[in-house]
Amino acid sequence: MKRKTLTLVFTGLITLILTTLTMNAFLRKDKSQATDEQGHVLTGLWADWNKAVQQDRPKLQEEILAQIRDRAMDQRLAWDFYDASTRYVDAVTDRNWKLADSLAAEFAGNVRKFDEPVVTFTWMGRRGGDSPLAILKYVQDHAKSLKSSRNDAFYRVGLSRYGGLGATLAPFLPEFYANDYEYALWQLLPFTSYPNVNEGEIYAALKDYERDSYPLGVYLEYLEASLNSLARDAKLAELQKFADKYEGKAVSMYAKADILDFRFDEMERKAFNGDEAKIVGGLNSVEDIVRNLTDKNIELRVEDGKIIAVLKNLKSVHLSMALSSVKSAGAVIDKTLKNERCSFYVPDTLTLDLPQINDGEYEIKAVSGKVEECITFQSRRISFAARTENRGVCVYAADYESGEPIRKADVELRKSGKTVSVYKDLNFNGFTPLPAEI
Repeated sequence: MKRKTLTLVFTGLITLILTTLTMNAFLRKDKSQATDEQGHVLTGLWADWNKAVQQDRPKLQEEILAQIRDRAMDQRLAWDFYDASTRYVDAVTDRNWKLADSLAAEFAGNVRKFDEPVVTFTWMGRRGGDSPLAILKYVQDHAKSLKSSRNDAFYRVGLSRYGGLGATLAPFLPEFYANDYEYALWQLLPFTSYPNVNEGEIYAALKDYERDSYPLGVYLEYLEASLNSLARDAKLAELQKFADKYEGKAVSMYAKADILDFRFDEMERKAFNGDEAKIVGGLNSVEDIVRNLTDKNIELRVEDGKIIAVLKNLKSVHLSMALSSVKSAGAVIDKTLKNERCSFYVPDTLTLDLPQINDGEYEIKAVSGKVEECITFQSRRISFAARTENRGVCVYAADYESGEPIRKADVELRKSGKTVSVYKDLNFNGFTPLPAEI
């Protein structure tokens, strides 16, 4: 049960219990440890592994992953151990599939040695071979340990190899898991007898733990109203009852969305035939409509000497532009544009004049928060040709668009992106020999 009230009389006993709990929490997970974005504690080694990935060095990747795995075992770092072990098996198997069985056996042995319930549970759930009820028994047998730890890095992974009901669970759940036991029960819920979610031992264990807690216990109550084999009208009545009961609470919106879906299906689109039916065929749910309305997006292109950024549901955009091939080259554009209109759903178009730039391939990037778009742009103002004659190397230059010969220009010679020599104001007369000093 999630909520218990315990009254203790003796101050000394209270102090002893609090001290024990504090030490236990510290031993189970040191919250002062700095982690990377993926929740790893061994950040330096993971950074080395990322570099090896970028450099496409599979052998080095394997060596670093093995080092992370072994160090994590020594230091009792559950997530580092599990993630490194999984990636190590995948990396080695990719190079030699014949090692799959021996690697799986080694992984299983290491999990037993590590002997951490959240690790064993996740390994059992993702590897296959164990029945849902066998995994539930393991969770219940280790309930005390699981309830005393909160390894939230695992909550992002879950038992993703399972579909079905699992695909319908709300994404907010991991944010509210109080401990590894709660995480395990929710991850097992997809094995409940769908579509009747309120059946079976897994549901019973979760219900007994959550009771009327908010939001997870209430969300489980919503699933009972939504995922069942009731007739349409009866299900609508249950959903409406839930929505009324929790009016004003965010979780009520799940039932309201289901009710809107039912009502949408009742609309006249079912009466359309032929081409008319095709027109409404893409309107599959209220969720799809809302997503289409609220999605954020950037479209980027270059036309008539202008950068055109088309924003959807975005307040501003940062534009940058630099040569693609010269990493050290500075940006020729580094500017934030504000969207004065800020329309809802309707795209807003912002423009920025291209500056005077040298010929070459440029990367133009548009960023607004987590939304990003990138295109390449070829700047071509001059058409250039060279040939070898008895006079030496001769060059010819003309306007790229009109073809009109260029009378005078600076000529720069480069090697591997570095300037070797420059000649100012070379006068062109047809194919013109390069000056001896260049």
